[in-house]
Amino acid sequence: MLTAQNQIGVYQFNSTFKDAIVTNQKQVVFDHDILWNLFSFEKFGKELAFNSKNARDTWLIEITGGPEQDCDTCPNYRYEDMIDYYWPALVAGVEYYSGQNKIDYIGHSNGCRSALDSLKNWSATGKKNAGYCFNTVTGKYDVVCNLSAIPVDAFVGIACPGAFDGYSSYAYYFNKSADELKNNLVVNKHVTGGELSKSLLNSKNCKISFNCILTAGSLLLIGDNAISYSLGDKYLYFIQNNSDSQLGINLNINRLLVYNGIINRATSILYDRPINTEHDLMVSTQDGDAIYNNIQANKKYHFESYGIHAGTSALAIYGRDITKRVIREFLNNQTFSSSDKKYLVEED
Repeated sequence: MLTAQNQIGVYQFNSTFKDAIVTNQKQVVFDHDILWNLFSFEKFGKELAFNSKNARDTWLIEITGGPEQDCDTCPNYRYEDMIDYYWPALVAGVEYYSGQNKIDYIGHSNGCRSALDSLKNWSATGKKNAGYCFNTVTGKYDVVCNLSAIPVDAFVGIACPGAFDGYSSYAYYFNKSADELKNNLVVNKHVTGGELSKSLLNSKNCKISFNCILTAGSLLLIGDNAISYSLGDKYLYFIQNNSDSQLGINLNINRLLVYNGIINRATSILYDRPINTEHDLMVSTQDGDAIYNNIQANKKYHFESYGIHAGTSALAIYGRDITKRVIREFLNNQTFSSSDKKYLVEED
């Protein structure tokens, strides 16, 4: 986890992973969706850490949603704070604690977007004095940690929001109710999923739209996980702004996997007005297409399969067996199985 003072603590799943069969020494770092917390990737992280054939040194980082950064008295941090301070500090911490200077990275939703923007700013040069790591001698966070140049070798982006091009249910109703949401939540420095759901349900649009009620109701599953008001406001800006650029321009990564979830068109009639559209309720496939095309990589793949953006159910895209299987194959440089290739959109 990360405090406002850039004191770095991260969660490692298997500190004895070297007792297993290890074919790749690079750490795998997970970062989660907006409005979730450190343990969103707990199950998948354990599966990678304790895999009998290809165990990986697996770490979870928490950029939002935890008690150290989203408490009632915590700073009202900005999106820019995440990409210029929080993300570099967390990855620098993994590098320091592991003794490695290159990682494989899995980012879902905001964990993908913030990483790509941070890499755009810092990948080429690295960042000196990125944060303070724990000193086992003094028992304090007094060791200066640096982010290495080109810290990520393989990057996995799951349901990565870009410029919010195209249509998705969340973006549509957040856009229509943006002013009401801001007015209702402006008194809070940190906003929970439940508070956001209540505010959306009380908006004019949800009073006349069953689809809006369904969208708002799904946020209740998030419970008390929170984000700063400033971060939420920034995402409303991303949704409302029709002239912002897509992610990944002028960014180079060695190996890239972009993975999008979609709800099929038969299902989409329950949530959306447009029927001929593909998205995961939050992110459209147009964002995934643009991010894949913008990023330069020595090898890259784009997959799509059924799944919703987030949640605790088996429908969440990052928990689907096909998603996890493709990611494992990608991280371990294995050939995709013929059954998995059915979900491959393109590769370069």
